[in-house]
Amino acid sequence: MSFEMGWLKLICEEKLCEYIHVGTAANILALVEQHCCEGLKKACFDFFAAPENLRAVAVTHSFQHLSVNFPSLMVELMAMFPVH
Repeated sequence: MSFEMGWLKLICEEKLCEYIHVGTAANILALVEQHCCEGLKKACFDFFAAPENLRAVAVTHSFQHLSVNFPSLMVELMAMFPVH
């Protein structure tokens, strides 16, 4: 990847961070996994760290798609909420 493309990717990641909400979080996380966007992944996981956000997103079609197509992300999400 050239310097210019890397810079463009970072700008896009930064902009997408502003649009993480219940209706977009699962789709953005799928993009994260496909394009190795670590900063955006952290922002998504920060959003999911609030249990109410995770519960709201978990019932969406996009989240179901995410769980089927990216099971490793589900493992990471589950690790955020350890069982006591």
